[in-house]
Amino acid sequence: MPGRSVPRIGAHSTDGSRVWDGQFWVVNNPSTIPAQIIEPAPRPAPADLMSEYRSSHIGGVIFGSILGFLMTHFALNLSVIFMPPSDSVGSAFDSLGLGIEIWALITFASTVVILSIGRQGIDVLLLRSMVVAFALGAGFVSMFPIWFFSVGQWLVAMVEVGLEWAVVGGPVLMLFALLANLLWYRSIHSLKPQLGIFNRSGR
Repeated sequence: MPGRSVPRIGAHSTDGSRVWDGQFWVVNNPSTIPAQIIEPAPRPAPADLMSEYRSSHIGGVIFGSILGFLMTHFALNLSVIFMPPSDSVGSAFDSLGLGIEIWALITFASTVVILSIGRQGIDVLLLRSMVVAFALGAGFVSMFPIWFFSVGQWLVAMVEVGLEWAVVGGPVLMLFALLANLLWYRSIHSLKPQLGIFNRSGR
């Protein structure tokens, strides 16, 4: 344009970051560009590792509930069948009590192992444990002869005792399953809450 002076070749811009090559201003040294011009590249949001993938494991809940119900239901019958012969009523009851205790321990250990398999949030683990504890309580009541009650009373008793076991025994079952889960996987990351109602920062 007439009246406008053209910089000489090799002239530097005011901030010293560009050089005139005769036609354009060329960046002289990228490291000298003002910081406000350089925009930091956005960092990708951290994602959970595939090895820490968690789910609700509904199949394990169903299997644990059915197994716990059946094992609790047949605890008394199996204890009587495999009870060693006794020469007195007192020793017979002692043997029966010991058999029931051993069977209850096996039942509890089996359900703990089933519940602890798979990475899952502590909230999901608690809900799963309460469901299985309900099945254990209902199975315990179901072993009593139905002819002592009407069918309605028998079912109501199963539900009531199952709910009591879910509230009282669920957290206990969850605690042992949590310890077993940490023993299997040695990871606390997977135990963080995964339900939206408990995990507000979840995706």
